[in-house]
Amino acid sequence: MRQLKDLMACGEGVAFLAERDMFVCEAEFAAHLQVPARGTLTTSFAAPQGKPVYALQQIYTDCTPSMLDRMALLRGLEQRPDCRPFFLWIDTDLAGSDPLMLRMLWTVFGKPVSLRLCPAANDVRELRFIPVEPAAVRDALAKLEVYVSQSVTGRKKVTRARIRERLDALRAVLLPDSPGMHSDLNYRLSCFLLNGQAGLNPRSVRVSELLALLTAPVNEFINHLDDAIRVFNAAAEVLEAQDIEPHVKPLAPDYLPLHVSCRGCRRRLRLRRDVQGVDQFAAARCRCGEAYQFHLGSGRLSIDAITDVADWSPDVSLTLFLNDLVSGYVAGASSGAYYGLVMAEVLQEVFGKRRVPILLPRLDGAGAGSGLLHRYLMEGTG
Repeated sequence: MRQLKDLMACGEGVAFLAERDMFVCEAEFAAHLQVPARGTLTTSFAAPQGKPVYALQQIYTDCTPSMLDRMALLRGLEQRPDCRPFFLWIDTDLAGSDPLMLRMLWTVFGKPVSLRLCPAANDVRELRFIPVEPAAVRDALAKLEVYVSQSVTGRKKVTRARIRERLDALRAVLLPDSPGMHSDLNYRLSCFLLNGQAGLNPRSVRVSELLALLTAPVNEFINHLDDAIRVFNAAAEVLEAQDIEPHVKPLAPDYLPLHVSCRGCRRRLRLRRDVQGVDQFAAARCRCGEAYQFHLGSGRLSIDAITDVADWSPDVSLTLFLNDLVSGYVAGASSGAYYGLVMAEVLQEVFGKRRVPILLPRLDGAGAGSGLLHRYLMEGTG
């Protein structure tokens, strides 16, 4: 089945994407940008008439090449006076969904190793709700020093001293007087690496800072939920029939685009729709025994009962909920497919809206390689 990069590699595919406001050329992308339908977000950038363009990623313990590619595109857009690029850091995802969220990764003698920064029990929580345990971080840094030393050829004294100096600087970043949550730790590390190794300092926002702005589009979505599910699943089927990978699974009838964190154990829980006569609820049960049921309504639905008392977060539909707040999106490989192709159909057919233009970075493997952590520790040690 064809991936997005396959479509970008041929003229027919590029034309197919351009017809859907998905561009590989920055100038074409910029020409299609419009002021957001809802200007709430632009005011936070002190530019009411600006055109916010964003890329997003979970807050990792490293900065990957694909992330750097998207940030480089954002930096290029900064040269356009009407563009307001920003990077959206996802601090609301399940921490165990990606190894780079709670681990530092290294390669020793050709084999990958991972260094946990906190116990595995935290994998079921959101990054913003995991307190840093300094002892675990110090232990990971001690192991990292061993692995880095094993990666250095020659092992000269000056090289070992340079590595210790860099690790000491890293330790100061990871373990300040008040280390906070793991979302804070990862963000500090990302900024340290971006500034020092890539010369990048993107305007940054975290998803948790935008949740109040997302309630209106979430409410609109759940009030058209059956239609949204139907069109979403049909759009994915059409792509598969065209031999294009949609990067999504079918949505179930009880689907809701929402999670809550358990008050007791902080496990991240997916909410499911429960229909009881004319009343609709969002429900979940935690393994610790806690049960949750939030009344959405009996006519017009709303998530107020959730936002008033619970720590909630959106699922992968986040990009759809941001659509009216932004002017454009710099996509990754999978999000370009599911937001650009699948969710575009939902926005148009169900809500009568235009999906904002998408700028596609290189997806041909040119951005492959080690992350910035490896560059920081190993530069000049060969």
